[in-house]
Amino acid sequence: MRVSDLQGGKISTLDLERTDGSPFAGGDAVISIKDEIRLSRSTADNALLLQHGTNIWTVCGTDQRSQTELEKLLERNLSVLSWVLATNPKQNNPDKLTIQVHEFVQEWRIGEFEIGVDEKIVEDIRAKHLHSSKPVEEIIEWLKSNLLIQPFVNPNSTAKPCQRMLVQAGQEVTDVSETSFQIRGKEITVDVKQTPEGKLRIERITKARKQRNNLETRPFILMLGDIDFCDFTIAGAMRDTVRTDLDLLVKSADSYLRLWKEYNKIESANILAKAQEFGWIRYESCKQLANGVYRFLVRSDGQDQLIAIREISDFALEASEIEPDLSGFATQRKSSGKKSGQNSQNKSFFGQVERIDLSRLNNLSIDLRPNNPEEGIEPPKSGFLFISTQGDRIRLTRRLEAAERIQQAKCPMPQLGKILENRAVQIRRSQKFKPTSPATIDRFGGKPTARQKEALDIAINTPDIALIQGPPGTGKTGTIAALQTRLAEIAEQNQESVAKKILLTSYQHDAVDNAASRTFVYGLPVARIGGKQNQVDAVNDTDRWRRELIETLEIKLAQMPETAEYSELKRVQNLIFSYLLTPSDRLQTSKMLAEIYQLTLGKISSELSDLLLEQKQIYVRPESSVINGMDSDHPELELVIKAVRSLSVDPISFADDGALQAGKVLDRLYKLPDNLQNKLNLKPSDRQLLETAADWEPEDHGEDSPSFLSDLAALQERLLDCLTPTNAPQAIVSITNPEIESLLRQVREAFYQYVRQKDIGVRDVLEEYLYDLKNDPSGVNKMVRQYTAVLASTCQQVAGKDMAMITGSPDSIFETVIIDEAARANPLDLFIPMAKAEKRIILVGDHRQLPHMLEEEVERKLAASNEQTRDVLKLSLFERLFQQLRAREAEDGIKRTITLDTQYRMHRILGDFVSRTFYEYHGESKINTGRPDSDFVHNIPKYEGKVVAWLDVPLQRGSEKAGQSKSRPIEAEHLAHELRLAMESSQNLTFGVITFYRAQVTEIWEALCKEGVAERNDEGNYQVSRQWEEGRADSGKLIERLRIGTVDSFQGKEFDVVFLSMTRSNDIVAKEPKQYQQKYGFLLLENRLCVAMSRQQRLLVVVGDLGMVKSEAQKPEIERLAMREFIDFYQLCQSEHGVIMRL
Repeated sequence: MRVSDLQGGKISTLDLERTDGSPFAGGDAVISIKDEIRLSRSTADNALLLQHGTNIWTVCGTDQRSQTELEKLLERNLSVLSWVLATNPKQNNPDKLTIQVHEFVQEWRIGEFEIGVDEKIVEDIRAKHLHSSKPVEEIIEWLKSNLLIQPFVNPNSTAKPCQRMLVQAGQEVTDVSETSFQIRGKEITVDVKQTPEGKLRIERITKARKQRNNLETRPFILMLGDIDFCDFTIAGAMRDTVRTDLDLLVKSADSYLRLWKEYNKIESANILAKAQEFGWIRYESCKQLANGVYRFLVRSDGQDQLIAIREISDFALEASEIEPDLSGFATQRKSSGKKSGQNSQNKSFFGQVERIDLSRLNNLSIDLRPNNPEEGIEPPKSGFLFISTQGDRIRLTRRLEAAERIQQAKCPMPQLGKILENRAVQIRRSQKFKPTSPATIDRFGGKPTARQKEALDIAINTPDIALIQGPPGTGKTGTIAALQTRLAEIAEQNQESVAKKILLTSYQHDAVDNAASRTFVYGLPVARIGGKQNQVDAVNDTDRWRRELIETLEIKLAQMPETAEYSELKRVQNLIFSYLLTPSDRLQTSKMLAEIYQLTLGKISSELSDLLLEQKQIYVRPESSVINGMDSDHPELELVIKAVRSLSVDPISFADDGALQAGKVLDRLYKLPDNLQNKLNLKPSDRQLLETAADWEPEDHGEDSPSFLSDLAALQERLLDCLTPTNAPQAIVSITNPEIESLLRQVREAFYQYVRQKDIGVRDVLEEYLYDLKNDPSGVNKMVRQYTAVLASTCQQVAGKDMAMITGSPDSIFETVIIDEAARANPLDLFIPMAKAEKRIILVGDHRQLPHMLEEEVERKLAASNEQTRDVLKLSLFERLFQQLRAREAEDGIKRTITLDTQYRMHRILGDFVSRTFYEYHGESKINTGRPDSDFVHNIPKYEGKVVAWLDVPLQRGSEKAGQSKSRPIEAEHLAHELRLAMESSQNLTFGVITFYRAQVTEIWEALCKEGVAERNDEGNYQVSRQWEEGRADSGKLIERLRIGTVDSFQGKEFDVVFLSMTRSNDIVAKEPKQYQQKYGFLLLENRLCVAMSRQQRLLVVVGDLGMVKSEAQKPEIERLAMREFIDFYQLCQSEHGVIMRL
């Protein structure tokens, strides 16, 4: 803190001037208010001196009082801190100063002085002062900034400046000791006490109170020395030792962390090599199509590259005005940052390939769909297309930084690196908590099993890491929900902040969404941070929760009696809401204002009533179709007005989306015809200002607010003056009149306060809550993000900008990190959230289901080194830790792993099939069923009383289509038709459509479009038609009725009915392993089959060529080499529980 922030000592003020009457000027620094100065007496002539930087001036008081006080001050020779309170004149080089002086009865000079910060103080600072989960290092810096006075730098001295702070102790100066004292800071007061081990530690922090007077009963002492604050947490105590151990471990050839860092290095090199091998395509022009896609016309010499793109469809292409430098990640980024035309921001255009046209050599084209269409970024009119590595650079950097923090023991859990290297670690002593409570039991929706209770116990009380294996349907998602509820309860019981304590994450968006949808802590949903590209309008859990709550409140309010005042308030609110939502024509607006005037007359202030009447009269006058001399029939004007009104001109809102909004104004304003631009009197400086705002990158400027905000606000006001009608609004408007909107909000608030005074009670509170829920969805979303206990994102987005903005720090930490589907994730991606956990890491998954995702080429290069490396790569981090921690239990007696053993998802027959086929076959215990068969009854025509079915589409009806990804149109058509019939008959059931091939997903979407179940949106993406999108479960809860995708996106999901598309149908005769692979492909992967055949609750329908299974089923069991799982299912379909239907 600065000397001017001091709150202690004997305070006095003095008015000073130079003895020669000249101004305080010269030297290398201008004297300013709040600057620290020093007072002394010259040893040569006893003159009074004032020092500021390199300047030393002879001074005197401007009056007799100041002169006398100045001389007495120096005669007392006490410790003094002084600073400039005011200058006269206020401009530079003043000739008079008013200074404030703080005198202290004693100065305490010490040597090296360390004060520790433990877990209790860290948590207290986070909850009560910072309101964010910053790491200990940042908390210590915050303490220093609040408690240590900035040193006075004397350029004329070579001595090291001392750290300074104010302390208090007992009633007398002699009571001060090095064992117990209080530090007075800028905003806080800190109690310090010596521990039994002889170390100083902060015991308590309170908000600083202002000094009552100069006669404080406890004197202040100025402490000077080499003062520092250090980490006394358990993690801090072990950090140095662990770091030393890890340095040695990582150097060894079998280091786990070293292996995965090498993996990251090879993957990085491969991506760059692929981009370099592809090079770039020159395009001559581009244009945007009606569906939002950009079409690039490519020169004829780019044909080979266009053909090659088909093999690298997972990559985004980037457009640049200049030839890209592909020599490295950093150089590519520099070359692609060129801004194009009216580009809304200084960012590059990225797009995914939609279509390639090679039919005409002289007219080659490629269509790209923008990755972020909402940003409005346009590609250059001509230039170069190349494989973008920017996303990969960010992804790989996040991985590497997390691995480095773990390796260097810089993460909140310093022992994490040793755990990953399978070494013994020091056990953190902590309080043991009861695993269940009424609220946690309620989250299970019934009595939890013994294994589920044990899972909670292990997860809550683990000293570091816990693993929960959850076979299909065993309630791991419910266990996660119960765990989060219990952890929030524990935090509240310990009087700790509940907000943002828990991070819920997974490798894929779908898995995050699934786990988040089941989580509600203290009635609030999870705050979802980040999301898929091109899905900004997708329904999220917060919005669904908001709508369900609205329905609940409406039902409750309908059962409560209405008063006359409430009915009138409700009518006024509805009128205002209708206007804000859909502004009407002049006549209707006038009628609306008249009705509100009558309803509120005598119940709001006469001033507001008069304004309502005045606006009503304005809207009765003849309309004008001219906006300040401009023909308002131009549709572009509406977009310009909307963009200008949305400009962010204050520091908080600008930090959120200011650059984006400025870019929209820039883009739309300069697309207006020249005659309209001229009438707006636009200046070159206006365009430069908007470009500066659009290019603003917060990370390049730290916490500094943009200096141009006042100019931006002035430009907004000037543009609105030009764009807003001078006499009356337009006849038909698509946006609200801001003057009327402001008036109506004032009227509503005034009328609400009037009605509230009538003491309506509970109904009044509920109505206000309902109004906010209906009319302020963005505010509801912000509220959830601010107060929810749980934040959810993918592993990668944990380190993204959105998460940093919500938590207040890019280095934010979480007390608990829960990673769902952990067996699926690449270890490097798992490192990112694991490196943010402070107390516990909970990995939830099942290594019997989908394997972790590795790049085949990278895996092949690493595995070529030795057999041990191949074995390490083969195991997911989840499976590796599951084996290691289970073995370590024998050494330290701490149970860290558990397998759930009772499934609740599906009918008993289906559950037994999954248990028998995928778990018992490998020697694992049987998975029991925890619900009666009656819970899974359905009445779908043709499938009544059945739980399994096979819809046979024989080879003769059409075979699979060859290609890198397989598809079978005839199978997709029959599946779509059967699905529509089933959905029509069962409005309250959910349906999932799973296949193993991406191309087949597209075929199914196309077939569903023909059936009317799906459609393409404005961006050209497939989506479920609105009438099929949502439904209601038997409980009345809103549900997603239909989802279509590959098996990789379905882990963790469940549906009443699942249609599984086999896709493969061919006449290949398989006798050798390679031929079996060619014939069956992904149908041979047991872990994928485990997921695909365990998502259903009531009915599983396999759609495909039964002949592909029969060819193996007819062989003796000992001779079967493939399709074991499908053969088991086929046999089950032949039993009383199934049905086989042939086309």
